[in-house]
Amino acid sequence: MTGSLSTIAFLIHTRIQIARTCGIDVETVLQRAGVTESFLRQPLARVSLEQDNAIWRGLVAVTGDAAIGLKLGQYFQLPGFGIVGYILMNTKTVAQGMKLFAHYKPLLTNVCITELHQTPEHLLLTERLVGRWQPELRCMFDFIAASMVSIHRNLGKNRGVPQLTQIQFPFPEPEDLSPYQTILGEVPLAFNADALHVHFAGDFNEVAVLGSSPEMLAAFEQQAQGLMTRYSNSNLSDRVRQEILQYLRCETPTLRDIAQQLTMSVRSLQQKLKAENTSFKVLLDEVRRDLAIEYLEAGQLNKSEIACLLGFSEVSAFSRVFKRWTGRSPSDYQKQK
Repeated sequence: MTGSLSTIAFLIHTRIQIARTCGIDVETVLQRAGVTESFLRQPLARVSLEQDNAIWRGLVAVTGDAAIGLKLGQYFQLPGFGIVGYILMNTKTVAQGMKLFAHYKPLLTNVCITELHQTPEHLLLTERLVGRWQPELRCMFDFIAASMVSIHRNLGKNRGVPQLTQIQFPFPEPEDLSPYQTILGEVPLAFNADALHVHFAGDFNEVAVLGSSPEMLAAFEQQAQGLMTRYSNSNLSDRVRQEILQYLRCETPTLRDIAQQLTMSVRSLQQKLKAENTSFKVLLDEVRRDLAIEYLEAGQLNKSEIACLLGFSEVSAFSRVFKRWTGRSPSDYQKQK
């Protein structure tokens, strides 16, 4: 699973659903980021790091809350990981689950790597960033830390759960620590670390997963292994869609633009897309169509703004293409919704 850094779309959709439950205007957030909710619902779609950062920027802008990652992460639960979460819920011990999580992590994201360092007295779980630091990643690491604390608290009903002893964050100490104290509790915190480090005192090998099923574990692992194979072969169409989304800010990407982003020749990109029974033109049309429908249904942008966001120089050109896509003009489409 090489190439650009990305996260599975349903994981981000889970975050969006949590935000909606918290009363956040997620439609505005997604519009600002140029991402449609229909895209996030696609089972195997992936969202680039740049697009995910744009979603975090939107969440911070809409809420005015720099600690929004913490506040959303506290509500995250294992099913939000999809098939990887169900694997964790069916392992014999928590330690086995952690090892399998690290193994299957690429199914979820390649933005950071999970590392485990276990001794009989201590477990260190590390989330290490791949690539360079960007300001929005504070939100991501806050979300991860809060979700880990939430999952650890739910393990509390199991006997012998190791104590969470420290969390080290890979960014400078924020001026306001009150959200950290409220959400993470009395866990000692440190900042300016080289990665996100979560420390536990004890051995998770002795902590059983309640309600686990070996049969279900085998079934979920079989599915996950199939997905790992599929991802290792790389679904180029999804990657092209992601890159197109990056460009659609009053600019229409060319085939050459996308080929350069994916570090391949134009000819190679064309051939590989043909092997997946599609083409750059078809994918560009699909992304623009889905975004147009999403924007019109949200009703917060006028036709001129939508045309600009989709890379059309004139509203009339957008209207003609939209009618070709749907059989209706943008105005008629909105009236019938």
